[in-house]
Amino acid sequence: MSMNISIDVEADYLHVLVTGTYEIELALDLLEKVLIESMRHKLPRILIDYRQLQRISSSMTETYIYAASAARLIQKYVDTSGQPPRLAYLGPEPVLYEEYGVDVAVNYGFPAAKSTTSIDEALAWLGVGSTKG
Repeated sequence: MSMNISIDVEADYLHVLVTGTYEIELALDLLEKVLIESMRHKLPRILIDYRQLQRISSSMTETYIYAASAARLIQKYVDTSGQPPRLAYLGPEPVLYEEYGVDVAVNYGFPAAKSTTSIDEALAWLGVGSTKG
């Protein structure tokens, strides 16, 4: 099974639903597509809901690779759009190394990421209203 995304354009953010089975290379390809849509819609706030994703990485090394590679994609976004996106990752409990991934992104120059298991916390951190679902 592969990973799939659906993107809903809300009034002030993109709501991305990720389903399927986790694959790091595909996850990075999909993140790049989400960032392109964010620029296209001029909505830098992004909620990535991966609560339905299967086989989420629990490897510290894989988490590092994803976060470091994502930070490089974010830098391309900033270079193109002139502003950083703000990402909230909404996941299931528990996900090992989740905060570690955020720390790695910060070390690579991207401080605007939040990882949480609460939709309310994710939306509040993004500074947006509630979602449809």
